[in-house]
Amino acid sequence: MIVRVLAKPSRSGEPNSFDGELIWDDLSLFSPVEEVHYIDGLSLWSFYEEWIRFYQKTQSIKPKREEWFNLLQKKSDTLEQILFGKKIPPWKSKNFREPIFLQSDPEFFSIPFEILKTKKAYFYEYPFFYRGIRGQAIGHSQAKPKKFLCLENPVLPNLEESVKQEAKSLSLLFEDDTRFQYKRIPKEQCKISKFWEEILSSDLIHYTGHSDINGIPFPSEGKSLQNEIGQANLSHIHCAYINSCYSAYEGAKQSGLASQFLKAGAKYVIGFLTPIETETAKEISLKFWREYLISQSISQAYRKTKDILVSDPYQNAHALLSLVFFAPETKSTNRKYVFGFLLGLLLLLGVYFLPKEKNELNEPKKEERPLLEEAKPKESQANLSLEKRISKVNLTKFRNALRSFLTDEHPIYSKKERIEIIEDILGSNMNEEMQFYQFKMTTGQE
Repeated sequence: MIVRVLAKPSRSGEPNSFDGELIWDDLSLFSPVEEVHYIDGLSLWSFYEEWIRFYQKTQSIKPKREEWFNLLQKKSDTLEQILFGKKIPPWKSKNFREPIFLQSDPEFFSIPFEILKTKKAYFYEYPFFYRGIRGQAIGHSQAKPKKFLCLENPVLPNLEESVKQEAKSLSLLFEDDTRFQYKRIPKEQCKISKFWEEILSSDLIHYTGHSDINGIPFPSEGKSLQNEIGQANLSHIHCAYINSCYSAYEGAKQSGLASQFLKAGAKYVIGFLTPIETETAKEISLKFWREYLISQSISQAYRKTKDILVSDPYQNAHALLSLVFFAPETKSTNRKYVFGFLLGLLLLLGVYFLPKEKNELNEPKKEERPLLEEAKPKESQANLSLEKRISKVNLTKFRNALRSFLTDEHPIYSKKERIEIIEDILGSNMNEEMQFYQFKMTTGQE
């Protein structure tokens, strides 16, 4: 499901004020009319200001566990009311399992959409919640990532030791892995010219150090980089992990580091909306890259890392609310599949009904027995074991993915839930390509 939050000039007519429009694409309810919901910008910004006060206060003096979750629930209910009013959000459905891609204009990027809830969990706990921005972008490289770059830029004296240790830990992870060419740029070499030289020839980027709402500072040169990054062509970058404060910050008049990397063509970007405790940020980043080396999947590594944080949502509350994952959305692909599915369905209906009509003209009505006989194999096929049904799938990638999903342990779904998901998808009337697409959307597999 793709949710978009668009900025519109305020109905009050006040300059530099914005209201919003909330739009969502639900492929299960295909409609020629796109549903739009109006958002009052004044109410939304009033909520945001109160949220910042709440976040900062609870960061310094944390309430007890029960009180914290009660307060968070109230904030979640308030935000949902401002966004949806009397409408019921689509993800409140009991059987909702789709990934959620939330894209917003810069004016509303800092709104904590992560505190919205599905039927079972907050968005920050939901394993398939991804952020995105709206704007011009270029295509991503399809090449397999091979070159890992670690950039050290502490800027502040109190960060120097932590940044050095983080880079050293990453070196131990990557240097002995022959699949990657690892390069580390220490703080003494981290100048603007070196920054450009190295990121233009690397496809996995890890920036550790300091950043602020003005971008990446280079104090010795008296300059910060931000908009310049967005104007470059960085479509070769598979993932940029920006391990610094405000790296995912975005405002009405200011475009943050994360969005600049996305605009430049980076496929995945990970960052933080707010300042975060240094040691926590370091541990999160190391966990992420360890998981990436195992799975070779950015999305899976992120979900595994998120699982660790979600295992103690009270202790890791502020990290969960600050950590943001940007992943590519698949809207154009969705529409292609929907169009192809509908076209294929029409053709199948035509092929089925035309011969039937012809037979009805040429044969007496009493000859209905063959139809009943044809129904028997279909009924018996429905009773085949799940393994046999999977073995009958013609699409090799789909068949292998189903087997893996059924037999391998999953961090989110139990065995029973995995069986239900497979049965639901194989029991649908969609063709195999559409079923495979729905399977990937439901399970979050790439």
